[in-house]
Amino acid sequence: QKDRLDVIRERVKSFPTGPGLYFMKAPGDVVLYIGKAKNVRARVAGYFQPGSDLMTSRGPKILEMVHKVETVDYLEAKSEVDAILQEARLIKDIRPAYNTALVDSKTFPYMEITTREQFPGVYITRNPTNARSRLFGPFTGARDLRAVLVVLQKIFKFRTCNLDIRQDDDKRRFFRPCILYSIKQCTAPCAARIERKEYRKLINDLVKFLQSKRSTVLRTLKKQMDTAAVARDYEAA
Repeated sequence: QKDRLDVIRERVKSFPTGPGLYFMKAPGDVVLYIGKAKNVRARVAGYFQPGSDLMTSRGPKILEMVHKVETVDYLEAKSEVDAILQEARLIKDIRPAYNTALVDSKTFPYMEITTREQFPGVYITRNPTNARSRLFGPFTGARDLRAVLVVLQKIFKFRTCNLDIRQDDDKRRFFRPCILYSIKQCTAPCAARIERKEYRKLINDLVKFLQSKRSTVLRTLKKQMDTAAVARDYEAA
């Protein structure tokens, strides 16, 4: 037992101090648990500190899991947002034994994109039953998901309102957009400030990003912003 913990502690010393994921593994490379952290090294080291009271701080299931861990691996992330998105996807794909409550429970939050609407919205839902929507998740907590949405909305400028917006509604031209348009976090389809085709391209880019085609989407977005800046089109940039 002591040798096992010493080996793990020594291994963790080489882990990065930035954002990423960590994988608690049993013998045979079986993934027991996936977690995310702002500082991977500090978070993982906390599980194996001599004298740490995991029963009080993390509960009996995590204490049980730590006793089964043979090794720990990590995966660096470009940002905390990237770590949150990767964690949700990998937990869903791998279904580790000590993350099963997250996978099996419908009380955890999902990101919902209403892709069949003319101007899809992006929302947080704990009731993922709408067959007309695209779902991503589950996420470990609503606070994490809200933080992700704030960052993604700055990039993709999607709507989060519950308005029924239609391309052929002429009254949109007289509608006053909310403050999110003023601070450049929404393209205001409610007020006809963007056409359906252009808006749906933003949503398609968002979906591609969430499906891990992130580098391609980000390169395209950067190129578009650079082009707009060169043209002195500050509104687009």
